[in-house]
Parts: sequence; structure tokens; C-alpha cells
Amino acid sequence: MTVDIPAFFERYEWSYTPVDDAIWQSSFATDRDEDFDLYVAQREDWLHFAVSPLTPLPHVECQDALYTALLQLNSSIRLVRLGVDDEGDVNLLADLPATVVDYAAFAITLDTLVYYTQKLAHELTRTATQVGYRSPLF
Repeated sequence: MTVDIPAFFERYEWSYTPVDDAIWQSSFATDRDEDFDLYVAQREDWLHFAVSPLTPLPHVECQDALYTALLQLNSSIRLVRLGVDDEGDVNLLADLPATVVDYAAFAITLDTLVYYTQKLAHELTRTATQVGYRSPLF
């Protein structure tokens, strides 16, 4: 099933750039003026969303604390999940079955990704880069 992702971005009033025939890239800023890239990929029967990267690559000394925080947070966040890709980047991810995607589902997914990026990115970045940092969020 094909979903008109460009039309959804336009209705959401976000600019976007096609990366290829089935991937679109956009960006947004948080209240802290931190910029993040958002990717939407259409694959067969699914739409995949990613805020990538959510944090800088973690310092070696901080990896255990960061990965522990990611696991803890995944049990408490809703509609999205945190993951680490093959390059070591922390990503905030969401997936929607294409058969149920309409504009409302697309918008709620973007709203949720922005919400959790605003709530978590700064604290996760500190956890990834400051040895011994313990966030009050997790």
C-alpha cells in the first residue's frame, strides 16, 4: 500500500526532502534550540519513523549507563521506542502499519516523536557524554 507521505508533511506544515523514492527527511528543533533529523521510510506494508541520531555517540565510559537508561525508558514510554543502530547511534523509533495510516495517525506519530525528543534528548545526551551523570528522569 502506498501512502502519500509528501502530502502528510505538507498538511503538517513541515518541510521535507526526499532521500529516495521511499524515504523522506525532515528536521525540527526543540525548546532548547537543539536540531534533530527525522526520517520516514515506506517499506512494503509499514511506515518507519526515526529521529536519528537522538544523542551524540556515547563515550566508551558512558555506554553502560546510557544503555541501561534506554532499557529503563523503553518500559515507560508509549507509542515509540529507543534503539541503537549498527553505527552506535541512539534513535527514537516508531512504526505504523500502512493499512491504518491516515493523516491523523501520521500527525500523532510526529507529535509523539517530538514530545519524547524534547523530554529525553538532553538528559540522554548528558548520560552519553558525561561520566557519572545520573538523570532525575531515569
